[in-house]
Amino acid sequence: MGTLRVSLLGGFQTTVGDASLPAGGAKQRAVFAMLALRAGDTVPESRLIDGIWGDATPSAVRSSLQVYVAHWRRVLGEADCSDRIERQGSGYRLEMDPGGLDIHRYYVLLELARTALAEERFAVAAGRFDEAQALWRGDALQDFVGMPFHQWETASLEPGRVQALADRTDALLGAGRGSDLVGPLEGLVAQHPYEERFRAQLMHALYRSGRQVDALRSFDQARTALVDIGIEAGPQLRAMEQRVLQQDPDLESRVSPFAHAAPPEPITSLVGREAEVVELVSLASRGVDRLVTLTGPGGVGKSRLALEVANRVQEEGWMPVAYVAIPEVADSSVVALAVNAAFGVPESWRERPVAEIARMLGTSPLLLVVDGAEHVHGSVRDVVSEVLQHSRQLRVLVTSRVPLGLNGERQVPVAPLVCRAAEGESLREVPAVELFIERAERFQSGLLFDDSDVSVIGEICEGVDGLPLAIELAAARSGTLGLEELRKRLVSRLDVVAAPYRAGEQRHRSLRDVIGWSFGLLSADAQTLLARLSVFSGGFSLAHVEQIWGDALGPTRLLDAFEELDRHSMLTRLPGKVVPRFRLLATVREFAGEVLGGLGETADAHHRLIRWVHRGVEAAGGRVGAGAKQFDHLELEVDNVRAAVLWALENASSDDAAELTNSLYVWWMARGRAEELGRWCEQCLEHPHQGAGIRAWSELYLGRIHGRKDRVNASNNLLYSALAQFRDATNDDGVVHALSSLVENCVHQRNFETARPMVHEAVLLAQSSASSEVRCRALHAACWLSGSLRELDDASITAESLVKEASEAGLIEFEAKTLADLAWIARLQQNPESAHQWALLAVERAAIADTGGSVVSAYTELALANLALGRAEDGIRAVAAALSFESGDDLSPSSVLRLALPLAVFAEQLGDTQIAARVASLIEVVRAVNLNIGVWPADEDLVGSIYAKMTSDDGLGRATATDVDAIKGARALGEWLQFSWRLGRSPTPSESNR
Repeated sequence: MGTLRVSLLGGFQTTVGDASLPAGGAKQRAVFAMLALRAGDTVPESRLIDGIWGDATPSAVRSSLQVYVAHWRRVLGEADCSDRIERQGSGYRLEMDPGGLDIHRYYVLLELARTALAEERFAVAAGRFDEAQALWRGDALQDFVGMPFHQWETASLEPGRVQALADRTDALLGAGRGSDLVGPLEGLVAQHPYEERFRAQLMHALYRSGRQVDALRSFDQARTALVDIGIEAGPQLRAMEQRVLQQDPDLESRVSPFAHAAPPEPITSLVGREAEVVELVSLASRGVDRLVTLTGPGGVGKSRLALEVANRVQEEGWMPVAYVAIPEVADSSVVALAVNAAFGVPESWRERPVAEIARMLGTSPLLLVVDGAEHVHGSVRDVVSEVLQHSRQLRVLVTSRVPLGLNGERQVPVAPLVCRAAEGESLREVPAVELFIERAERFQSGLLFDDSDVSVIGEICEGVDGLPLAIELAAARSGTLGLEELRKRLVSRLDVVAAPYRAGEQRHRSLRDVIGWSFGLLSADAQTLLARLSVFSGGFSLAHVEQIWGDALGPTRLLDAFEELDRHSMLTRLPGKVVPRFRLLATVREFAGEVLGGLGETADAHHRLIRWVHRGVEAAGGRVGAGAKQFDHLELEVDNVRAAVLWALENASSDDAAELTNSLYVWWMARGRAEELGRWCEQCLEHPHQGAGIRAWSELYLGRIHGRKDRVNASNNLLYSALAQFRDATNDDGVVHALSSLVENCVHQRNFETARPMVHEAVLLAQSSASSEVRCRALHAACWLSGSLRELDDASITAESLVKEASEAGLIEFEAKTLADLAWIARLQQNPESAHQWALLAVERAAIADTGGSVVSAYTELALANLALGRAEDGIRAVAAALSFESGDDLSPSSVLRLALPLAVFAEQLGDTQIAARVASLIEVVRAVNLNIGVWPADEDLVGSIYAKMTSDDGLGRATATDVDAIKGARALGEWLQFSWRLGRSPTPSESNR
């Protein structure tokens, strides 16, 4: 059975599938038209009669109406659409999909277009307006002129059509169109001389076309026309006149950038790739092929083509673009981090955070561009595969010399530019030649090439196989060598580039030759500086380069060399920075690194980078407990820091590597990168010969990291070793640090008698310390022990003293955690209202601290306070906030259990079986990590009974799992809860599976 369609925007037409239905006379058609206009609703006979016959109603009108209806029932039955017209009381109802009526489709398209226009997706909006206007085949309901219902229905359609034309023009102007709109707008002004929007849009288009005088003249004409009918120009016209007079730069504005990691703005034009760009933009917009990989040899222009597609997709408003340039570092795990950063997912989610990516993307289309995947294509393949599985609206465009090898991948080989003219084509119009000429004129203005020159250029382009990078490099030298000399040198100098490409190392060497030739154009200072810049894995600014190498070249020579590199396009500008930042392309960085080795400066350059990182961290003045925001300005340097650490671990002395790693402790812990730092500390400790004190701090930091993850035995071994070394060195502050961390472990193990003397010694030593952090650590250990021993008055006094100390010292993380401790103490004192108030204060301060430890502690206590007060829904929200906090790996199996148990109680109180089932599953995973894990003593009265009930099944906990499994499960539950309770209801099964 075909689809029933009715067309009223023009002459009356009715079809089922491809077949037209016999319509009959005007009144017979009118009956069906009125039913179609109210499809799905009952239209009373009286309404049909009034709409068709009006006041001239014949005596047998009802009989006529029945005949007309019978005709349509018969016709529809013959078209296999029987029972579409039903008698309902005193009227008739037509059963038809609303989309079957062209007027309905018209209004739907207008709504989509106006939504896109409001969202500044101008190209999409214009396309929807065009689709809507294409439905008009004439005047609306033109076969029914003179019938009353014609006037009823067209009263809003025709004026709305005019407004749609004006909205479409706004969309086209928003998309950057200008001169091509002048003619159509002049026609609209002639048809609607008193429609001020068309007048203002004509002025805008004229101004954008560089015709300011004509724009002002158009205003004068509009004002005269309006005065002739007795009215003045309206505010919209007058405002446009002022904007034109003032040359408002917004009149030239285009699409606003999106919030994702935007692609960099290309500096040069793209030549000879328009067909590929159109095809790739179409693929991205349709989303049929969700993974497209641009393949081809180095230097063929894959990256430049992908960049053009990314900007075109973004400018035309098809969808936002997230752009990822894979950094050239040894550790391929940074691929996930780079993709996460582009999506806005926190970098600290290292364990392939597919759930977080899918949650962020939702149902909105997004184009992910991954540039330069060949050196880590396995990691890129894994990440791309997972994000595609979890987001139906995601499209991915990858550049790589080899395909990813995924199901559904569409490979688009990028061919070299055409170098020979086709029959009847001018050689100047050949893409490779056009590119050479355009770049040569850019490098040296005033160059003129005659026909014989163009012939030589064609030979040069063909000699480098039409590779755009090689063509550009050749053009850069043409002004110095001349075309003939360039052609001679090119044959001998780039013979590998001209040879056919083969897999493996030879292809790499060919690109190295191209880069080396460009390198030969640089001055000695620029060559040396480029080699030194290879130590940067991420971005850098001129100021950074001056700080590291200013003493080697001097400020003036360094500035000249840096600007020379920028002019020669050896540096890639990064987008969206107030202070300009640059990076080296991965291939350029690799080449520059080889040059650095040839200069014998590799070790010196990396040591300079290490010292620069040290200075940057020290200048930040990072203090434990002062929160994460103190490091905001350093976050741009994370890739460079990682590169420095990785090199130091492999090549530097054990002391240098450990000092660098230790200096990052506060920063990395505040940003939730504990596991990564822990791996580095372990590598440092593999070297037995470390300077006095350095090893102790490495053991202290690694011990704390193990303790935070419930690996208490490993933590204690390291902390006792560090404690002994601090005692030997008479480092009292170090002793307090080690003792306070050991006390935390003892409390977790309920080894209170061992903790007592440790607290006493730590508090005594801290009293003479100049460090507020040391004093706070000692007080916090004392507070924990007192509270755990139910010495609640002492615990409360200590906690309040600690809050004061931390607040005065600006240690906001300590302050937030201690406010959470006060909530804990108040609960133990059977004062849940006070506990709730303390927890709210803790949440407020933790939000400022922005560290996982403080946020999780605050929300945990808020959840438990709500449990004591019987506030289930508020408690669930608190648990969700703790589990889904985006600051990294700050959860442990014990802290997960401490949040899961009150959630189980809340689920039981609300009778929510979905939450109950998910919590039970999570607790099973936690017990699989540690079968002996139990309820915190302070929480026993609130959650002890439900834990006993949930663990009565001996089957629980028999499987094995890791703390990573528990934390991933907790994060997933937190995200599910955030989705559910933000809506104020439990999600449906389909929602909960997203």
